[in-house]
Amino acid sequence: MANTRLLNKVFFISLSLFLANIFLFIYRINHPIFDEFEHLLDVNTYLSLGINAKSIQLHGNESGVLAYWFWAVVGQIFGNHLGVFRLANCFLLLIVFTISLKIIQQNTAYRNPIIFSLLFLLGSPYAGLLGANVLTETLSLLLFLLTCWSLIAYRIKQQWLYLFLACFCMGLCIMTRFYQIALLGAFGTILLLEHFPKPKFKIAIVQFLALLIGLFPLIWIVFQWNGIVPPIFKSRYPEYVSELGLNFKRPLVALSYIGFWLSPLVWLSGKRIFRAKSLIIGLLVCIIFSFLLKSQGFYLWNVPEISHVSSGFIHFLVQKTKHFNAEIGYGFDTILMGYSLLMGITILFHFFQEIKGKISSENSLKIPENTVEIFLFLYIIFYILEQFFVTGNIPFFERYLLVIYPAMGFLGYQFIVKDSINWKIQTYLMFWVVFSCINLWRFTTFVQPKKANFQMVGKVESSARMLLNERRNY
Repeated sequence: MANTRLLNKVFFISLSLFLANIFLFIYRINHPIFDEFEHLLDVNTYLSLGINAKSIQLHGNESGVLAYWFWAVVGQIFGNHLGVFRLANCFLLLIVFTISLKIIQQNTAYRNPIIFSLLFLLGSPYAGLLGANVLTETLSLLLFLLTCWSLIAYRIKQQWLYLFLACFCMGLCIMTRFYQIALLGAFGTILLLEHFPKPKFKIAIVQFLALLIGLFPLIWIVFQWNGIVPPIFKSRYPEYVSELGLNFKRPLVALSYIGFWLSPLVWLSGKRIFRAKSLIIGLLVCIIFSFLLKSQGFYLWNVPEISHVSSGFIHFLVQKTKHFNAEIGYGFDTILMGYSLLMGITILFHFFQEIKGKISSENSLKIPENTVEIFLFLYIIFYILEQFFVTGNIPFFERYLLVIYPAMGFLGYQFIVKDSINWKIQTYLMFWVVFSCINLWRFTTFVQPKKANFQMVGKVESSARMLLNERRNY
């Protein structure tokens, strides 16, 4: 109980620090940073032309369209200003925290895992961007949360309204970030498990209809673009290619990132999820495997930039070590890659072992808490699996994990630290929240020189002219 109270205090202190840092950032920084310039171009497309088939054809970012529609509506009401869009994103983040706390009030069984997952999210090196940057992940997280809440309500009340609401939120979530198509795999599997061992055909028809209605907007977008990649993206960025195909590198990268960030919870909690002998053998195998990959020119964390604000914190550590000493850096990279892969495989297998009985038991599936755990685990698995089908030369950046951070934190609490939440774990999380707040200001240096003068403070017309200039060759 004492540790629970301490966890609550750590969370609210961290949240207060986090939000204060975001508001200060929005107040002090009035120029686009990071990917904001590209996002603002698409916002101006919809502000200038409206939301229609023509403007959708001019959409230039690979991420979905819904967040840009949201910002366009906000811009029409409150003004076309960078600060307005950032505040709108911050407002979405506040809704995420509010709904999370509301769920805790309705079901106290979720208190600690939800608070821990939010704290885990705040400790991501890129969490500050969710509220201080025009970033599509924020709306995606909100819709993901609404999908989970609706799924829980459907399990508890067994009413079709909540099923259709969950499918609708899931469809909107995928339209915000196409990586969230992993939700479809997790959601479909959860519904499919209801029909074992006794199929329920009438219920299955309604569930299929709900899924189809929820995905209809996404299907319409795909028909508009003749695929899942906007046509203009290919013309604006010919140096990048991202299409459907087989890619064996991206899932390994995603798995290694998950292993890296979850592994400290294992060591700090003292949770025994493997034997010492198995750990040593597994680590040697994974290090040899990573060495063989690198000998073939297959670098997991090989992305163009060396700044951790763009390429990722892990990649930044590796590159800095290589700059210090090439041989030491090569060895550090190999060991870290092998360690991260081993921990990713081990932790996910441990999660599977914990929920295996809940999947096979029909009665167990009717318990909402079990449904959440199974759903989040499947969500992470499908998120990794979908990377197999994203081919091309666009790297898997570390910040892409933001959308699954809450799921990682929730399962990390339930299956790793639940019985051993101690001051070391909470100090560790608090450290990363402080780091996240400091790291946010590093993004002020990430401004592309040719685009640094673009200030989103003018009128729609001037921004639209710039947009048409940018896309005149399309």
